[in-house]
This record gives sequence, structure tokens and C-alpha cells, in this order.
Amino acid sequence: MKKMTLEEAQGCVGKGWAEIIKNLMSDLNDLGWNRDIQQVKEKFGMLRFYMGEGSREMHDRVYEAEELSGKTCETCGEPGTPSSDGGFWIKTLCPECRATRARRISIASSK
Repeated sequence: MKKMTLEEAQGCVGKGWAEIIKNLMSDLNDLGWNRDIQQVKEKFGMLRFYMGEGSREMHDRVYEAEELSGKTCETCGEPGTPSSDGGFWIKTLCPECRATRARRISIASSK
């Protein structure tokens, strides 16, 4: 069993999802969670929170958090949408963070 701190879990993904993870872990604790975390990551533009054993209610709460992340900018926490922007990686970003990312990619590819 791996017990990850809140800060460790939040550090696995962008800062925009920190509040989602904080609320999720708090809710899971209230449901009697043993704090077993297999992995926290971003995949296909959404939060993935893999925990060990838990009740159906706990797993439903994880699913809700994952779904919310697909509507929340991973960078800043504002409302966002998932998109690949023509690349390989799907990211959920708000329009401003998406534009900033596009500028960085454009600058990096022109070098």
C-alpha cells in the first residue's frame, strides 16, 4: 500500500487540478478511505486517480473528480476543454492557457 500526501498527489498533475484533488481526497477520507493511492496522473486530457480497494461510493467519487477535470484547465483551474490542437497530446486547457501553450510550441518548433 502506498500512502501519498496531498502535496505529492497534487504534484503529479498541473496546478489547475490541485483543488479537485484536495476535495477528492477530503471526501474519500470522510468515506473511510485507507489512503492507498496507486497512481495520480493526466491521461487523455483528464485526471486519473488510481486507488486501491474502496467502496462503490468511493469509486463513484473518483469518477466524478475525473469527469470534472475534463472541464477544468489543468494549468490555471478555470473552465477548459480537452483538445489535441493537432498534436499527439490531449490537454484540457482554458482559451488563454491554450494560446500560451500554442505560442510556446510555435517558438520551440521554429528553433
